[in-house]
This record gives sequence, C-alpha cells and structure tokens, in this order.
Amino acid sequence: MDDLLLYFAMKYEGDFRKMYVAITTKESIDNEILREYKKQVKHKYVTVMSHNYPEYFKSKNCPPIVLFYKGNLELIDKDLPKEYSILENGKRFISTVIPIEQNGKFIFDYVVGAESQEDLEKMLEHLKSKGLLMKNYDKPKKKQMER
Repeated sequence: MDDLLLYFAMKYEGDFRKMYVAITTKESIDNEILREYKKQVKHKYVTVMSHNYPEYFKSKNCPPIVLFYKGNLELIDKDLPKEYSILENGKRFISTVIPIEQNGKFIFDYVVGAESQEDLEKMLEHLKSKGLLMKNYDKPKKKQMER
C-alpha cells in the first residue's frame, strides 16, 4: 500500500485532491514508472498507512497522505509549538524545533515535512538561510580510500 501511495504522491506532486481521486477511483499504476519514482525519492517519507505516521495528523481533516520529511519525525507528536500551514501552491507543510544540548553547545533538533519533495527542499533551504545550528540528519558520506 505504501508503494501505491508513494506512486500517487510523486505523480500528483503531493496534491491531496488528485491523490484522493486516484485512490477512490482505483486508478491503476504503472510498475515501471513506480520503479522510476522510487529512484527519484531523495527524502524519508511516511504514509497514512505507515506504523510511524504521526498521531498528530490522525485528528486532522484531510491529513497528508504522504509526508516527505527531514529530521526527527517524533517531534510532531510532542507537545511543542509547531507550524502546520498551507503554502502558496496549496500544499501543506509542518515544522517544529526544540533546543537541545550537544557537546556543550545548544543546537536545534527539528522536523520539517511537506507533501512533495520539491516543497520540502524549498523549506529546508529557507531553514538553512536562517543560520541556526541544527542537528545534522544528513547521512555521513563514505570516505574514499586513499591509494
């Protein structure tokens, strides 16, 4: 089921209404295109069917069917101030931060989520432009062996 939801999220760029129609009308999927979409996924994501889908959304009207995110997904369910808003393109995003101490310095643990990868990337760029010390969720790059 996650593959089906990912397929529609990628095909319709996170547009809730288009995805909902595709699901309710049992629109068929092209498995070859699904394989291509999976190769294009750059960020972690959860679907409404995922075991770790945030409880916060379960009480919302029309929750995100697929949420692409970066950061600590568990922060969404914490009792923290968060912003859950609509972007200019009509798609939704969520973000929250919490200060934590790491190696004797204060940094921010965070989560940023959006209904499309493109919107998530824009939100992450905006966050970087603020110059805050953020917890690093990037995967470490493999070190090249010296010859």
